[in-house]
Amino acid sequence: MLRAIVWVLSIGAAFQLGLVAEASAKKADPTKMTCEEYLSLSESQKPVAAAFLEGWSKGKKQVDIGEVGLDRDVTTLIVSCKETVVTRLITPRPSITAGRNVFTWTAPLTGTPNGDAPSLLNASYTFKAEIEVPQGGAEGMLITQGGRFAGYGFYVLKGKPVFAWNLVDLERIKWQGPEVLTPGKHTLEFDFEYDGLGMGTLAFNNMSGIGRSGAGTLKVDGKAVAEQKMERTIPFILAWDENLDVGSDTGTPVDDADYQVPFAFTGKIDKITLSIDRPKLTPADEKMLMEQAQRSNRASE
Repeated sequence: MLRAIVWVLSIGAAFQLGLVAEASAKKADPTKMTCEEYLSLSESQKPVAAAFLEGWSKGKKQVDIGEVGLDRDVTTLIVSCKETVVTRLITPRPSITAGRNVFTWTAPLTGTPNGDAPSLLNASYTFKAEIEVPQGGAEGMLITQGGRFAGYGFYVLKGKPVFAWNLVDLERIKWQGPEVLTPGKHTLEFDFEYDGLGMGTLAFNNMSGIGRSGAGTLKVDGKAVAEQKMERTIPFILAWDENLDVGSDTGTPVDDADYQVPFAFTGKIDKITLSIDRPKLTPADEKMLMEQAQRSNRASE
């Protein structure tokens, strides 16, 4: 129902609302109302218009203003109408990764576009790379997404494991093991615990859940070898012209000082597993965010 109402508000032409006395001279047609026009209504007009649209979407003339849930619908309409270009840009599209939280690669794979790659942004996650180092050592890329202007890389540099984040080329955060990997099989892990509420806050026109801090831990064969806090993370998107690559880097380097492409891994990748734990809003979180949205709406009147 709400989608139908927002659709009506979004595509309509100009209108003149006459649902209440203060607009009686305007000859209303709320079904053609735009978001800008809805937001310009007074607090007394908004629920009247919402009630009319609720009824119109159900084939009725009108729904009682006091109908259960209508106050929430008014707030939802306001939040939806205040969506920015950014929130529309990052709205999930159809993707082969949609609804999945665990991903496994058992061989090199390059060129997966960002739209089909699992997103780590605003979430906790764990990479687990099961590899084999040959005699003489190994180096190269295990898995990467993005590149010189934003992205991450999990790789072996001069025999030592590294996980690096490039924060839009303004800062690079790096976890590196102190010792060279010995020949044989190893399990390398990078675990990141995100501190924020996640993307769900955007539904309330609230950006407090994105781009927050988190703590990362690099492990070798189950032992933590590097730990570090990230005070900020990338909130929205990685570079559109880069890919997700496993076993090499076909785009630009996450850190030019460390390597140059293609930086193919010279050992053997048995398996790489990525597990993502996306934050979920609790009822208490939703109540808090709704109250903040309502206060913000009243303050903007």
